[in-house]
Amino acid sequence: MLEKALLDEGKPREDFVAKPTFKPTYNTEAIANTYLKLEGYEKGTDNALAYEVTLSGLQATDPVMKNSSSKTKEGVTKYQYWYEVVYTYPMAVRIAVGEEEILNETFEQFEVDKTYKTKKYSSSSALRKALSPNNVMRAVDNLAMKENLTFINKQINEKYAFMNKKRNTVVYVAKGKKHDYTNLVKAYISVEQGLVDYNADAENEKIKAAIEIWNEELKAVDLEDKKAKISRDVAFGLYLNLIEYNTLVRDFKAAKSAINAILLMNPSNAESRKLTPYQDFFEDMRDRYDANFES
Repeated sequence: MLEKALLDEGKPREDFVAKPTFKPTYNTEAIANTYLKLEGYEKGTDNALAYEVTLSGLQATDPVMKNSSSKTKEGVTKYQYWYEVVYTYPMAVRIAVGEEEILNETFEQFEVDKTYKTKKYSSSSALRKALSPNNVMRAVDNLAMKENLTFINKQINEKYAFMNKKRNTVVYVAKGKKHDYTNLVKAYISVEQGLVDYNADAENEKIKAAIEIWNEELKAVDLEDKKAKISRDVAFGLYLNLIEYNTLVRDFKAAKSAINAILLMNPSNAESRKLTPYQDFFEDMRDRYDANFES
């Protein structure tokens, strides 16, 4: 009986949890240097942009001990114990250049309750020994602050910075013994070489050379004949190539024409699912270009 009591193998009961006394202290300069970064900009004072985030602090319940039970195949009841904390961490962001305020926003999602759960232990005594209420609250505070600051910085960089983004790209080619696809292989090699030196502001001649090959090959498209050199399947891949790489070289009109060509094919559900990320990429890049370069 003593062993069972010590191991908490009996029926779980309500247990008192000491009130935490944790009060966070922040090095705001270090936090700003770590989390508030505008890609493509350098720190300075001349015509500088002010990027400020106001921390309203953690708003949370005290840790509450929770438990659950399950039975093994042998019929033995096992219990698990953990702490839960319900919390929010409101923040607001402000961006200004001189006296002109560009943005002043709070984020509604930071007002929505979240639940933090600690690691689970086999007994309440083990939980108490491993985690004090202060340590739990410190973990919640750190997690909430980092998550929200990371979210804010990503949103701000998406709208106001010059981000370098990695994108996995595909070049569609074709194979077959009955047809000569040498030109499509040449286009693949040209794109591969062109991507090494890719610069959105440059001519990107090797990528454009591949685009010319795809357009030329598509003149022989036959959507009805599955055995044609440029059958429906081959044409679909080449149009995806044209969307991707015309977008990269900023020929948005040609990229849109390739999208329309696929839509005119009355794409299947599977084809539509493949097309969607290409459309999203095209629209995102076009909108960014229009926002930055259109007069």
